[in-house]
Amino acid sequence: MHRVGIIGIGRAGSVLACMLAEKGYRIQAVPRHPAGGTILIGGRTFPAVTLAEAASQNDVLLIAVPDKVIGDVVRALVPLDKAGLRGVLHLSGSVSAEILAPLKAQGLFAGALHPLQSLANISQAQANLPGSTLMFEGDPEWIEWVRELAACLECRLAIAPPHMDRALYHAGASIASNFLVTLAAMGIRCFTEAGLSEEDARAALVSLMRGTLGNLAAVSPASALTGPIVRGDAETVRAHLEALNARFPELLPAYSVLAERTASMAREAGGLPESTFEQLNEILHQSKGGHPNVR
Repeated sequence: MHRVGIIGIGRAGSVLACMLAEKGYRIQAVPRHPAGGTILIGGRTFPAVTLAEAASQNDVLLIAVPDKVIGDVVRALVPLDKAGLRGVLHLSGSVSAEILAPLKAQGLFAGALHPLQSLANISQAQANLPGSTLMFEGDPEWIEWVRELAACLECRLAIAPPHMDRALYHAGASIASNFLVTLAAMGIRCFTEAGLSEEDARAALVSLMRGTLGNLAAVSPASALTGPIVRGDAETVRAHLEALNARFPELLPAYSVLAERTASMAREAGGLPESTFEQLNEILHQSKGGHPNVR
């Protein structure tokens, strides 16, 4: 089953088209407004076909459209000729494979295959995707084909447990990925206000974040914690709050909430005495109103 139609040519659809084509898969693209002919994706030319053409000319369809449109695509596929089609996968992390039930009822394999990676653009996604996890939920009969696909992409395949809470799973991914970018932007603001150029600030923080991620790959989150909170350095935390209150008061709530969670992690891991934990919490509680305890 190496004939694959990709419905939706956004970031995920585009990178999969390019990477699978490199591995010998025959790819057809279904853009939003197919006009026949071809479409250029990441420097490669692909046949641009209609949904009906993709359904009748491929072994497998990958639905790579925004979550809110998946249902529309499924409804559009139901009445089409799908004589040669074996199965359909969507790439959403938050939507269950159950949305494909009308197609499964027609005898097709169905599933969800979520690339657990940040896909900023095609070139960066091609660099990032190898080594990433693909989370699969769907028919057990699909697993060998999906395993082959994952191997071609040099990805790790994970099987979603039964009845996985997809909203909670997707929330975890958003916290760890999307909010990481937000935190970096907050750090860059602090660095540039402190006097660094934006170029130096970004380079320095990206290196620091890579080091932290390297620690997380080697040890547990609790063991990877460093910095003033896990050391119980309440005076440094107070200085942070005072500086933020003076320059960026809008960042105080985020700092305080994350600092409280960090302190709780450190205490639970046995690295923070109860008295120090309470002292930190008192300082952070005072900061929530925008008024850290300035002496």
